[in-house]
Amino acid sequence: MELPNEPLSEREVEILRLVATGASNKEIAQALSISPNTVKVHLRNIFAKIGVVSRTEATLYAIRNGITPPGLSLPEASPAEGEGVVPESPLPVSTVSEGEALPVPVRRGVHPWALAVALLLILLAVGALIWNASRPTLLTPTPAGMQGTPIVPPRWTALPALPEGRAGMAAIAFNERLYLFGGETATGISNDTLAYDPASQSWQALSGKPTAVTQIGAARLGEQIYLPGGMTSARRPTTVLEVYSPLTDTWQTRSPLPQALAGYALTAFEGNLYLFGGWDGTSPSAAVYAYDPESDRWEERTPLPSPRAFAAAIAVEGRILLFGGSDGSQALDEVWAYYPAREASGGTVWEALPAMPAPRAEMSAAGLINSIYLLGGISSGGAGNMPGWVFTPADGLWQMLDSAPVPLGAQGALVAHGNYLHFFGGRDGQTLQREHLSYQALYTVAIPFILDSP
Repeated sequence: MELPNEPLSEREVEILRLVATGASNKEIAQALSISPNTVKVHLRNIFAKIGVVSRTEATLYAIRNGITPPGLSLPEASPAEGEGVVPESPLPVSTVSEGEALPVPVRRGVHPWALAVALLLILLAVGALIWNASRPTLLTPTPAGMQGTPIVPPRWTALPALPEGRAGMAAIAFNERLYLFGGETATGISNDTLAYDPASQSWQALSGKPTAVTQIGAARLGEQIYLPGGMTSARRPTTVLEVYSPLTDTWQTRSPLPQALAGYALTAFEGNLYLFGGWDGTSPSAAVYAYDPESDRWEERTPLPSPRAFAAAIAVEGRILLFGGSDGSQALDEVWAYYPAREASGGTVWEALPAMPAPRAEMSAAGLINSIYLLGGISSGGAGNMPGWVFTPADGLWQMLDSAPVPLGAQGALVAHGNYLHFFGGRDGQTLQREHLSYQALYTVAIPFILDSP
């Protein structure tokens, strides 16, 4: 049984933020690419940890503790979801004892629930105004390229650098630590496993990956981190699938890829891995594979609309978005939506979306709440030093981020952690970079309020 006031995990904080926006369990599940049942389990744990029994009390707790991000926009609940008691509470309403007071003082003669709702609406409205005032300028195409107004104030911070310059590595966050795997260094292709602790701002070397590779991706399923394929020290792609357990610092080998691939796009979606395209040793691939960890089996899915390598994939709202990549001769500006659920129904699996502001490949991507960030990479003709972009799938808008303090290279690694993005390394021309930069993508605004005592 969870004890009240036990610290919330990173995932629980994410879910509590979304609860504070009024999102239903279904909407939270879509935003985080998890199942509604998983959301219910998390909410039950959150309620126990912070000592509340309803979504309204949880929202007030989030506001008082500065957890609520301003300006979030999620789909409104259907009329059925909005009727009656607060929807989808993980605890029964009967657990609230008769006459129990809310943890916020109220004026006499005002129903506490009505006051709580009114305060919440006011705070969210003020937060939305603050957020809209600080949003980056929308990208607008011009003959000279993309222009934009930097975000003010600057959000970039330099953090402890990598032990050595590195590119082509995989990165992922797990239990308040950021992990890097493999990549290419000045001494060759590496099998390093490195962990960065944001709390102590320190690096630690862990058990090395059995196979040294670069041009790889990582995806997390449960408490395991999966790393398929990659380019070996022989400069050939491999089929190997190696799985790392952060809890035990151990490795195991699972069923290999159906074909050797490096430079693919990889993401986790509803308990499975999805791998798109990549380099097969001679040319870009159009292959799409899904991996089921329960059966330890890869299955081929509907191929990409055209072959590509070094694209980026992010799961969001029941689909997987695929950005850019290279066709072997030039970078692409295409954006495609892939719908895994349509594979069985015979529906249209791939749908074209409006193109990116410019062609881009070898970039790093991360999703944070309701936005997708693309950093680093190269454009047409191999040009680097590209601006950072943020894409909001809900409205289809692209925005430009303010410039990083140093150029962000190709094949770097990007990880979302809390309200921040962490960008590691990359290749700037022939230079392998050591930089570790953080970008504050979200601001939480705590607005204090005082009410007269009864």
